[in-house]
Amino acid sequence: MFGLLRLWLGFFNYALTMGCVRRLPICNANLKSRSLQHSSVNLTALIFLVLALPAFPAIIDESMTNNTAPGWILGGAGPAILTSGGDDPSGDGWLRLTNTNQSQAGYAYLDTAFDINDGVVIQFDYATYGGNGADGYSIYLFDGATPTFQLGASGGSLGYAQKTGIPGLSGGYIGVGIDEWGNFSNATEGRVGGVGFRPSSVTIRGPASTGYGYLGGSVANVGELWIDQATRPGQFGADYRRVVIYLTPLSGGSDLQVDVYIQFGYNQPLTSMVTGVTTGQVIPALVKVGYAASTGGSTNIHEIRNLLINPLSTDINLAIYNESLDSNVEVGDIVTYTVTARNLGPVNIPANNVSITDSIPAEIDPLTLTVSCVAAGGGVCVSQAFTGNDLAAVATLPFNSEVIYTISGTLASVPIGS
Repeated sequence: MFGLLRLWLGFFNYALTMGCVRRLPICNANLKSRSLQHSSVNLTALIFLVLALPAFPAIIDESMTNNTAPGWILGGAGPAILTSGGDDPSGDGWLRLTNTNQSQAGYAYLDTAFDINDGVVIQFDYATYGGNGADGYSIYLFDGATPTFQLGASGGSLGYAQKTGIPGLSGGYIGVGIDEWGNFSNATEGRVGGVGFRPSSVTIRGPASTGYGYLGGSVANVGELWIDQATRPGQFGADYRRVVIYLTPLSGGSDLQVDVYIQFGYNQPLTSMVTGVTTGQVIPALVKVGYAASTGGSTNIHEIRNLLINPLSTDINLAIYNESLDSNVEVGDIVTYTVTARNLGPVNIPANNVSITDSIPAEIDPLTLTVSCVAAGGGVCVSQAFTGNDLAAVATLPFNSEVIYTISGTLASVPIGS
C-alpha cells in the first residue's frame, strides 16, 4: 500500500524486531511534499507511518483506493461509489457511501463469506464531513448463508436496523453504528431497545433474530466523530479517524464480545468507545461484511478506506510515526525531529524489548547527534544510543503505549543535486 519514503536527505530506514528474534516487515508512506533550494532544505510535511504486518495473512485487505474493489457490491440511493479516477486521483480514492444530498442510503458489502469463530480484529479509516451532521454510518456483519441481500432502513437506523414498516438488514448478526446525529441508540421509529437520543456516539445493535436490539454503546459526545468543513479532512493531522473493532468469541462460539476503539488524530493512541458488549447469540458459521450510511434532512459525506480484517490471534501491530520539528534549514542549522513508536495491538499484550533502529543520513554530522526518550501509557524507554549515524534503541510497549524519541543534529552538507 505504501512505497519507500524518499526524504530530504537520502533515506530513513526503520526496523522493528520482537525480542531480537525476527524482523517484522514494515511499509512506509510516501512524503507528501518536498522542496530543495540551493543550500536550504524544506522539512515541511516530514511525516510518515510504519506498520508491522501480522504473521498471519489478512482475511480481508481492501484499500478502496482504486476504481474497482473486487467482490464488493455497491448500491443504494445515491449510490455508493469509488472516487478513484473521478473526484480523486487514480489510486488515491475512497469508498463514498453518501454525498451531501438529503435522504440518501448508500451501501457496500463484500459478497464473500469468512469465518469469525476464532475472533477477528477489524480496522479501517473513515472521513465524515461536508454537511451539517447526519446521520451516520454502520459497519455490519450478516450471516453468510443469507440468500438475498436486503439493506436495513435508512435515517437513524443507519442501514442496519429496522424502521416501522421497513425491515432491517437481511441476516444481520451485528451492527456497529458511528452515529453523528444520535438516533441509532434511540428506541423510536420501530427500533427495539435503546437509551434515547445520543448524538456523536457509538452504538452496537444485535442480530435480526432479536429485532436488531440495542446491545450497548458509548455516552453522547464521545469525540468529534465528523469534521465540520466542506473538504475532506487531512489524513496526517488531528482530523484523521480510524476505527478498530475487536470481536472475541466466548463460550465456545455461543456468544461474541465486541470492543470498539477510535483513533482521534494521526499519531494518537486509541480511545475506548465501547467495551465488553456481547451479542448473546451463537456466531454464524460464516459471515459477510458491509457498510451503510444515511442522510436525512441533514447530511454528511461518509467515506471509508483501508479496511483490514485479521485473525484475532495475530502478531502485535507496531507503528512508527516520524515528524520534523523544523521547516527550512541551511547548512550549519540544527535539524530536530521526533520518532514515536506505539503498540496498537490488536491483542492486549506487551511488546517487550522492541528494537528500533534509525539510519541517519550522512549529511547530518554524527558528532552532533543527540537523542532523548520519553514514554507514555506504560511504555518504557530501555536504552538508546548512536554509533556513528546509526541509532539503536530498545523499548517495551504495552498495548496502546508509546515512546517518543527526539533526535537532533547539525546539517553539515546538502544532498547532491539539490
